[in-house]
Amino acid sequence: MNLDILNLDLLSIVIILLCIIPLMKGILYKYSPDNFKREIIGIVKIISFCIGLLSGFYLCKKFILYDTYSFFSDYLSNLVGEFQTIFGQNPILLYLGLAPIIAIIISFIVFKILNILLMAFLYPVFDVFHKWVLKRGTFIRRVLGFLLSIPKAVFYPIIFCMIIHFYSLSYSNEKLDNIIFNSTVNDLISEKIIIPITSNELVNHIPNIVSESLKIDINQVEDAFTENLTIYYNGVTLDEGIKSNKAIYELTSMLCQDSETDKEKAFIIYSWITENLIYDEDKANNIINDNFNDKSGAIPTFESRKGICFDFACLYTAMAKEVGLKVRIITGKGYSGEVWVEHSWNEVYIEEKNEWIKIDTTFGLSGNYFDNLTFNLDHIDRKVIGEWN
Repeated sequence: MNLDILNLDLLSIVIILLCIIPLMKGILYKYSPDNFKREIIGIVKIISFCIGLLSGFYLCKKFILYDTYSFFSDYLSNLVGEFQTIFGQNPILLYLGLAPIIAIIISFIVFKILNILLMAFLYPVFDVFHKWVLKRGTFIRRVLGFLLSIPKAVFYPIIFCMIIHFYSLSYSNEKLDNIIFNSTVNDLISEKIIIPITSNELVNHIPNIVSESLKIDINQVEDAFTENLTIYYNGVTLDEGIKSNKAIYELTSMLCQDSETDKEKAFIIYSWITENLIYDEDKANNIINDNFNDKSGAIPTFESRKGICFDFACLYTAMAKEVGLKVRIITGKGYSGEVWVEHSWNEVYIEEKNEWIKIDTTFGLSGNYFDNLTFNLDHIDRKVIGEWN
């Protein structure tokens, strides 16, 4: 059979098999009292695990990564002492380290409670049910075996996709990323189940925000005396991309006229871009297909009020320069919720803090990406491609 006709990739086939195999085993081995109890306990474990997983990641996101971090930090300090000393200054490590631990603890507690309730109220009913089923024919027992296998058929693919999700988040591998990106079944499970559970604010809107929409080309020109390298980002040079005009200058000056600090200016510009621009899906698709007919850079983006990651970074740079901020454009990879893709963002120097802070106006369309604690979770392979005073 031609798999292309079914539009199935290898990873999707593996996931589907993980769903089908438990169901086939249920039909093959049929219903029996011993199998029934094992399946019921298995279902209780699955329910406990899901509750623990949801609770663990929710609590860690709420108390570690977001506004109530300081409260949770103090609470942890009283409980785990040295552990908090090691990880307290790194909320990302604290999140990734504690979320699974909290999930396991909650799962264990929920399982014990459900098991007690099961033994007290349902096992007597099961005994009566066993006697009734054993008097039925093979067909009924196979149907029951099938029905009792449904939780495993649902659970196994989710766990498999979750392992892939975390591996992809931890390691950027081009071949694996391509396999994951092209898997229709994994994409569906990730979008509907895994991403809402495990990820930050942004990925509720993925994959619409991020795609492989940053293309870098190097044009090399040699002569007898010099070697010149011209680098094009989405069809324009960096100097062309950050070029400003009178309209950008006037708006930026007006926005920042009452700002007293660099951070206030940086945030006002960030807020204006994220509130007034939209992501250009059509342009992103064109760039992916090496179509550079849509103009890139600060001026076209300012005038059209739409663009992609490089455009957003260029416009932020142009506006920041107009009010005297030191600013950088960074290229690297951003996490789309499933795979790492080429991406660009900014860093801006805050003189009163004597430090560079990270800013992503593209991701900022869907969440807080102005100097936030979670920035390094979904941004890697940082490379400064330009810096302006």
